[in-house]
Amino acid sequence: MAGLIKGQILKHLSKFVKNLAPSQISLSAIKGEGELSNLELNEVVLTELLELPSWIRLTKATCNRAAIRIQWTKLKTVPIQLQLDEILVELETCEELRDPSTSPPGVSPPGAGTGAYGFTDKVVDGITVSVNLVYVTLSSLAFTASFQMSRILLESKTPVWKKGNLQMTRLKDLDRGEVLIFKELSWQTVRIEARSTVNKDLTPLRLITNQARCRITIKKRMTDSAILGCRLVLILDDLLWVLTDDQLKAALHFMDSISGLIKKATTTTQKVKAERKLKNQNSIPGGGMQMPRARGSTAMGGHGSAAANTFANYDVFETSYHFYCNRIDLHFCDDPGGGRSLHPNLANGGAFQVSLAKLQVDYYPYHLARGDRKHWVRYTEASPHRTWMNANLASFDTRLLDVLLSGRNHTPLSRAGKPAAAAASAGGQPQRGDREDDGIRDIVVKQLSRLMTENFVVRLFDITVYCVSTTSHSGTKLREMIKGDHGRLHIPEDLPFLHLEFTSFYYPGDLDFPLPPPCVMVHLNPFTVWLDILTLVWINAFILNLQKSVNSLQASLDLEQSDSLYADIKLEILMPRVIVGSNIKHKIQSDKKPSSLQVHASKISIANYRSLETGSRADLATVLELFQRSPMFFGAEFPSKPEDTPVVCEKFISHATGVDGVREAPTIANISYKKDLLWTDARDVWYVLVDSCWAEFDVPCIPQRPIPLIDAVPLAAWIYIKPEDKKRSVVPGGEGGRPHRKLLMQYYSQDKSQGKELHVLAHTTRLVSVQIDHHQLIFILRLAEELAEMAAFLSADTASIDPVASTVAIGALLPQVDAALLLPQQTAFAQGLFL
Repeated sequence: MAGLIKGQILKHLSKFVKNLAPSQISLSAIKGEGELSNLELNEVVLTELLELPSWIRLTKATCNRAAIRIQWTKLKTVPIQLQLDEILVELETCEELRDPSTSPPGVSPPGAGTGAYGFTDKVVDGITVSVNLVYVTLSSLAFTASFQMSRILLESKTPVWKKGNLQMTRLKDLDRGEVLIFKELSWQTVRIEARSTVNKDLTPLRLITNQARCRITIKKRMTDSAILGCRLVLILDDLLWVLTDDQLKAALHFMDSISGLIKKATTTTQKVKAERKLKNQNSIPGGGMQMPRARGSTAMGGHGSAAANTFANYDVFETSYHFYCNRIDLHFCDDPGGGRSLHPNLANGGAFQVSLAKLQVDYYPYHLARGDRKHWVRYTEASPHRTWMNANLASFDTRLLDVLLSGRNHTPLSRAGKPAAAAASAGGQPQRGDREDDGIRDIVVKQLSRLMTENFVVRLFDITVYCVSTTSHSGTKLREMIKGDHGRLHIPEDLPFLHLEFTSFYYPGDLDFPLPPPCVMVHLNPFTVWLDILTLVWINAFILNLQKSVNSLQASLDLEQSDSLYADIKLEILMPRVIVGSNIKHKIQSDKKPSSLQVHASKISIANYRSLETGSRADLATVLELFQRSPMFFGAEFPSKPEDTPVVCEKFISHATGVDGVREAPTIANISYKKDLLWTDARDVWYVLVDSCWAEFDVPCIPQRPIPLIDAVPLAAWIYIKPEDKKRSVVPGGEGGRPHRKLLMQYYSQDKSQGKELHVLAHTTRLVSVQIDHHQLIFILRLAEELAEMAAFLSADTASIDPVASTVAIGALLPQVDAALLLPQQTAFAQGLFL
């Protein structure tokens, strides 16, 4: 009996394990126990089964011991126990992507069906796996990384993620012929370490996490066991990560070495999987990969059984991945050996802490662009992000049809095919031009109905950024620099501080057809910023030092600039507040002296695309005309001398007249069906609109009644940042600008940056009213001294760390200013002016 079972094990495991011999198997059939030792796994088969990305190749995988226990009489309720001791895996990045469409003999393609879902599938899906240690090494062109995970447990759970017998860990919907399986993966610790093979002086990048869990819900079709969807939720309680500037450089080196491969692989495999998922769905109405059903109804629309209702509550309508962490503490600090800044208080370096509370990231890679989002986690259809994207889609549809029909009379896409049908029903025959137009509409509608999106939704419920701490501040309580205002303004706890959505578009399968540009929308709820000069100086020096080391890395990224940078971006900030205090001590203290200056704004909107809400070209032309009337900006003196940096640069003029497009506008003569057909307008001019902003002083003698400095006034600004002139040089021996390992050191050490320019045109259409008294004027003058000192240190640090010539030109037009200077008697003023 044991020999017969051994033969079956050898037969089934031979395609997964190389050189498997009977001597490696220890088996007791009666007890239901067995053990295998010294297993060398088949790398090709394992690569396909694990669906490893096509930019990774598995070169070796071993397991020293595997033990299995089966309770033959309780297979329906008690899972099979599989215990693995140590698993060692070796991976390497591929210079050329693997072909994901081919599978080794005897292995079904990922996600494909394997036969009707039966008893054997239930037993296999319910298996419990425990692993003592998994150790993975990854080798790339510029880096080696190791990944160690200990005390791993994969087990079946009930839909509410509690332990139960196997029959309670599955849900079926017999009407739809689908089954849901619930598995939870947990581990004790994870240790990640990455080392550079190019610059061995860099400190290794290390990350250690505590116990965490991953909840996996899988939906299968019962007729053929094909996987229809999966929901994966990774949950971390707390995460602490200390990063020095050298470790950040190491992280960027690592990302650079694999970023090009990841992007190319993601684009390829995403289309293949999306095509397969579309084919696996029986119906694709208006929602996602599958139409979400109302809870409590069956597929036929009637009232279903309790089992069907329960299935609907936990259904997976489309594949999605989710991450949640209760708290993340990030500590950024200088490497030992002194600080980067010339500021005397930062001579010995500093540390900077950021705390993130309740971070949630949702990723939906296969969503129909026009599908609803009712089944998305904590998402409402009335979301402004959803409304904004629908408006962008409608605008794209109209513009695409305009181009394809070359300006001929046509009806909207929503009425495609109706004109010809209406003519036929009226007894007439549609004209040839109408038939051609309807044919074009039908093609466009068919293609756009397959348009899919890749979506990232990021929510952060609170943030705290602390001021920099130095050796002189050791032992003192950290001071806050940025803090969300949930508590102060009594904002509902379920309203996040940050809501970010990133949406990119693609078509499933091998299809090249015009796409809308990616969309990014960010919404920030109220927060307060306490301006701390020392912290700003440290951050500037820290970033400059980091940027100096990675300039060449950024230039070597194997990405098309148009693909990576072209996007519609909109940022909304609700009720921000900036508090500025003075560190200069007064010789004579008085309750009438201001303790701080507060600058408020009701709402700030920032966007890089043109519309009536986000600034039109006509609005910019009007502003340019106002600036042109001012002799200050179009005169012969400063700042309009030939050697001065112009405030009104040529970019603003070309943008207002619409001649700064990134490519020629499509016409019937030059039309192509590439994805960027309609990506013609520039996206590098930003429009900033402040609905209302005002400034006021906090005075100790009146703690609850701030004294106004500037009355509420709207403000608008146009911003253009000319990018650095990065000259990409190809090192001999490299391909496509990416050199071989021996030449990476030389390549990374080259400086290719030529500086950047910042141009700002600010204006308001309202009266600016300013009121200030003696004490407030003294406060403003002292504050100006501190800001001037900060600017001096920023300039000095920039010159010593990364001496790149950068220029800033800011112009402001105020049509009328009403200033009231409230002064005491002359003697008192003369005495107080020199306090």
